[in-house]
Amino acid sequence: MKKIFLLALVPALMFSFAGCKKETEETPDDNTGGGSLTVENKQRSMLAYVTATWCGPCGSAGGPTFKAAVASKGTSEIIPLNIQTSNSRLTPIFKKPGVESQDSVFIAPIYGALLSNLNIPVDNNGSFSIPAFSMNNSYLGTSNTTSAVITDRANSFNANSPVLGVAANKSVNGNTITVNAKSKFFKEGNGEYFWSALILEKSVNGYQKVGGTDVNDYEHKYNIRASMQNGELNNQSVFGSSAFATGTVANGTEFSKTFTLNYINHHAASNPNFGLVPWNLNASNTAVAVIVWKKNGAKYEYVNGFVAE
Repeated sequence: MKKIFLLALVPALMFSFAGCKKETEETPDDNTGGGSLTVENKQRSMLAYVTATWCGPCGSAGGPTFKAAVASKGTSEIIPLNIQTSNSRLTPIFKKPGVESQDSVFIAPIYGALLSNLNIPVDNNGSFSIPAFSMNNSYLGTSNTTSAVITDRANSFNANSPVLGVAANKSVNGNTITVNAKSKFFKEGNGEYFWSALILEKSVNGYQKVGGTDVNDYEHKYNIRASMQNGELNNQSVFGSSAFATGTVANGTEFSKTFTLNYINHHAASNPNFGLVPWNLNASNTAVAVIVWKKNGAKYEYVNGFVAE
């Protein structure tokens, strides 16, 4: 179990990295892209696994638990989010347009944006422990968390009748990733509802500390590589700037949205001394987690989601 200080979130430095965040307006819901999708009246769980490539207990305990739980239930039941901390070699990155230096690789603010909504406890020193597991807005624990605990929680949560369901499909054409998403309310809703569309690399082998050993061919699963919210890698808003549904929403109401993202291989232009685990876009190795959140005060609470494989 390793400690992380929240002060390291913004800005967080890894080698010559610098954190950067800029919010832009979200593309309005177009109500066209999800037209052919059928939304199931089905509740799914979201499993957030907070980890880092430098964390020995993550490699020896957290990673195997995360992978076993997801393999046991499948992405039709569990939406898996492998969330790398800001100084990990798998942290989502981008380069600012026009900046050509190998050292100018910036950390996308995905980790910090998600972390603040996972209810992971923080001690009096402002730090928390990894590996950390959070499921459906509730903290599960750290290295002592088992895959059996995770699957039991998923079974219990998924037995609930959902407020809304989510459906999505994805396509990759060259370097453009497109996702059509649809949500349908199966009960009356009330509040502010937001989309997320997070690109997951289903599997990649790369560096991981396992206990006290450096392992260079460790399999990492369902790593978040980017948010599709703003269409470009240099803008990485997770929730967007506006809700797709607000106030009272009638039972049976549907909402659709199309997300696109233009992939750029920033790892190829990065300083190799950073040791980053590269993201090489491959359609068959790419999934997108489409998630609906409900805003509650300053926090976003998980409602339901879908993994477009």
